[in-house]
Amino acid sequence: MNTPELMVFLKQRYTGDEWAYFPQVRNGTGWGPVTRTADALAFNLWPSRGLTLIGFEVKADRNDWLRELKQPDKSAEIQKFCDHWFVVAAKGIVQPGELPPTWGLLLPRGNGLAVSVQAPTLKAEPLSREFIASLLRKAKGYVATPEETTAALKSAFAGGKADGKLECKWELDKYERMKERVSTFEEKSGLSIDAWDAGEIGEAVRALRRPCGVDEILKDREHAANELRVDLERTEKVIAELKALKERT
Repeated sequence: MNTPELMVFLKQRYTGDEWAYFPQVRNGTGWGPVTRTADALAFNLWPSRGLTLIGFEVKADRNDWLRELKQPDKSAEIQKFCDHWFVVAAKGIVQPGELPPTWGLLLPRGNGLAVSVQAPTLKAEPLSREFIASLLRKAKGYVATPEETTAALKSAFAGGKADGKLECKWELDKYERMKERVSTFEEKSGLSIDAWDAGEIGEAVRALRRPCGVDEILKDREHAANELRVDLERTEKVIAELKALKERT
């Protein structure tokens, strides 16, 4: 997994009304003697959640992570303003025992990130005006890079593809269960269901399953037979009258 993909996952994790998300934030505006940049910051906007500020370094390369470990002062310029600090890393980048004591670890899981090591709560310094200016500049002028856009599309496509596979599997399982039920019904009933007589068979089965279903069917057929007998008697009477009329003429 590359850096843009990890950044997309990170942005997705800290989105919505609760969070303000800022990628690539410097420790101030202008160019002072020491310029440091955090890969991302997430500011919690809800007082009930503590209005916490979380900082992130994103590492998709093992050598880049090792260089970070050799420069502990690199992250300190922004970490000092944060309540928590995480490294967001591809799997295998951070080896056991390497994580600094003030850092947490976020790793990819499924289509997002999960906490592998919880970051401790730090004693954050008040935000300097230079740092606030940097945050506001980022909030005002941030535009997603082509790499981030490509990674976001790739992530969305992968998520849609996975959802589609699950949906197809569910429909296929549903079809197999239905086929098994039809097969069992045909075997037990001795009937073969096709598109032409499926409705009639269904109505017959429905009638049989009702209380006294056989009695109702018998009653219905007897009523139909009586109507046929009445029609036959009327027809025979008409025929006899016609024959008598013919003989008189």
